[in-house]
Amino acid sequence: MDSKAAKNMKVLGVVLVHNEDLFVRCAVENILPCCDEVLILNHRSTDNTERIIQELAAAESKIRLLEIDDPTRSHEPLEEYVGRDYWVFGVDGDEIYDPVRTVAFFHSLREGRYSGVFQIRGNVLHVDEVEGSTFHGYLAPPGRAMNKLYNFSLLKSWTGCFERLHGGERVLKDGVETEKRLAVSDDHDFAVSPFRCLHLVFLRRSSLDPDDFVPRLNIADQVSARWSVRISRYLRRIFGLPVASPGKLANYRVGDRERIEDGSFRLQKEELPLQADA
Repeated sequence: MDSKAAKNMKVLGVVLVHNEDLFVRCAVENILPCCDEVLILNHRSTDNTERIIQELAAAESKIRLLEIDDPTRSHEPLEEYVGRDYWVFGVDGDEIYDPVRTVAFFHSLREGRYSGVFQIRGNVLHVDEVEGSTFHGYLAPPGRAMNKLYNFSLLKSWTGCFERLHGGERVLKDGVETEKRLAVSDDHDFAVSPFRCLHLVFLRRSSLDPDDFVPRLNIADQVSARWSVRISRYLRRIFGLPVASPGKLANYRVGDRERIEDGSFRLQKEELPLQADA
């Protein structure tokens, strides 16, 4: 990409939600300053999520809402951005980004600093407990990274995803040899990282979640495996086994449990009690 095009890059935030009313407002508000556009895809939420995202959209013109019946089609609205000068930034309802540092980092993206990079990953804390501005959990690395930030200007096509920005077939533009990836976490610890996130994977995300909440599957996996997951969890309870999916525990609970004090994330849980609209 030439330098002129690189300096015209924009950022599209895309938020896929399903029953996220406890933290979705915070998740969206923290990324609004760093995005030129925000697309929120709501998949059949039955808690207060729909009301909250409608309030956000009414207050901010850069937000666009779409209702989707099938999460496997959540990538389709992004296909129109393929080949254009956009970084596409996937955010979930349990992902709280540092609002100040992300703005500064994305400014460097717009200026073309990483114009030849296809995917960027930052630092993550997989959180299992929150006490004010103190967070307990497991860092990535060494745990699994989950940032979703892609340079769509390098693509000729990207289709067939089972969920937004997951899987599918990618075809690079002519002249782009490889899908270069950058891990910010290779050079920065969480405390000083310019691109970092609290992943509230082990916390309740919805006012409808039970007290014995366990980490969720991806939305597409929830739909395709709904009954098998319920049966598996029922059997695991009977035999006294951990109810959370082994994959979640293995991927996110890696290394030592850390305690991090940091007020930069402006994490605020939606006030309770919340009641879903009739």
